[in-house]
Amino acid sequence: MKSHSGIDRSRKKGSTQIPQAKTIAEANELAVSLGLTSYADFNGLDIVAANEMIQGVARARELFPELPQMEFLGSIQNHNKYELEYAIRQEFEQVKNDPYYARFKLTDEQILNELRKNHILRRTPAGIWAWSSDHRDTRFSLRAIAFNERKFSSQKIKDMLDGDIWGSIPHAVKTKWHPEGCTTIKSIVDHEMGHQIDYLLKANSDSVIGSIFRQYRGQEKMTNALSKYANTNVKEFIAEAWAEYTNNPHPREVSRAVASRLFKLRKGLKK
Repeated sequence: MKSHSGIDRSRKKGSTQIPQAKTIAEANELAVSLGLTSYADFNGLDIVAANEMIQGVARARELFPELPQMEFLGSIQNHNKYELEYAIRQEFEQVKNDPYYARFKLTDEQILNELRKNHILRRTPAGIWAWSSDHRDTRFSLRAIAFNERKFSSQKIKDMLDGDIWGSIPHAVKTKWHPEGCTTIKSIVDHEMGHQIDYLLKANSDSVIGSIFRQYRGQEKMTNALSKYANTNVKEFIAEAWAEYTNNPHPREVSRAVASRLFKLRKGLKK
């Protein structure tokens, strides 16, 4: 692969100083007041995790101002409850004037209760750290980033940062499951924001990024160049490359190449 010179000129530190919330209630208010999301629920998470998510979303929007406002930031468990109610409300708006329901002369609450019978609360896989979603994922998906309470609660967060514990963030880097330099909660947020940047730019269907992905495809080659997880698919490849680019003081060639292309795709949005 040819080198991508000049990439460091695009790497800039976040210039806006974002205050640190002292409580979860403050974090919920801060995320909304900053315009990062229309709704936040960090209950169940440690305040460190909440602040890192707020900081990470803010940093990404400085680099990519075109990123739309999120619709949810917080824990996966709270996201699932919020998404469920969101889906029910959306469907309610579609059916409340439907002749089928009108003939039964049901109240709004009765209609909502009927709709709730058809929706199931999404389960949270025990091993997942975080996730990022967009409207294109499912019919009622929210634009969201969320942490698993089982990993980032006040009781669990210390273990997640302990390099001697299997399954921790540093351990995942040591075993090359995640990229070099990605040993912090910040790196997880940056990974998830990599997905949001991908959604914005449709980068996973870009021919240049696809070519880079295919060049490194294969467990051993991808593991050594970026991470094991990056070999999953092109979407995870983009997110892993962005995480390394924004966290490794000396990002490797593949992450620099992907970041360079993302910045070029962003320029295309403004034409």
